[in-house]
Amino acid sequence: MIKGTNITRVYKKGSVETHALRGVDIEIKKGEFVAIVGKSGAGKSTLLYQLSLLDTPTTGTIHIDNTDIATLSIKERTNFRLNYLGYVFQDYALLPELTAEESVLLPLMMQGYTTEDARKRADEVLTRLELSHRTTWRPSQLSGGEQQRVSVARAIAHTPLILFADEPTANLDSVTSKQLLEYLEELNQAGQTIVMVTHELEYAQHAHRIIEMSDGSIIKETRHKK
Repeated sequence: MIKGTNITRVYKKGSVETHALRGVDIEIKKGEFVAIVGKSGAGKSTLLYQLSLLDTPTTGTIHIDNTDIATLSIKERTNFRLNYLGYVFQDYALLPELTAEESVLLPLMMQGYTTEDARKRADEVLTRLELSHRTTWRPSQLSGGEQQRVSVARAIAHTPLILFADEPTANLDSVTSKQLLEYLEELNQAGQTIVMVTHELEYAQHAHRIIEMSDGSIIKETRHKK
């Protein structure tokens, strides 16, 4: 599903260069649940941003579902992200003026769904995530765990090729974190490919494979589940 070869990312500020990624090679198979771990500054979120088309590597190649990302125009990259990828962030990234239902159906309408079909699909996914009683609530009315579940619903409503999750439990308590990870595991068992960044090794145990990073490089890989 994903193949990255010799990925580097260099940030420049004046004459100072920061090498966030140093020649990373990575492959992720369809239906796999991969956790990327490491200390702060290891490069794990930077790698996820390259793989998920939220940033562009300085050098190297990335193929997603046999598509060479470098060949896509800016508009094509935007459409690729919208139609084929899903994102869950640690800060939820919900618009404060939108209800839970609106947060999920808006991207669907941008993808071409009719209002009726988008609303039906949004309600289906929110119900699956036990949020049917919160469809008309706005982020300020929701708990942190509920906000994160809305963001998961938004990310998976269009059945993306890959779900990217960047520290999805960072702002949640341990009980809510466990519940969220169980939702992700259920999605994966149903066939969803997931790439998750976490600094908690305990949470990484939910994945099939754990990739450990340090100083912009992959230093270890552990296969945790079949």
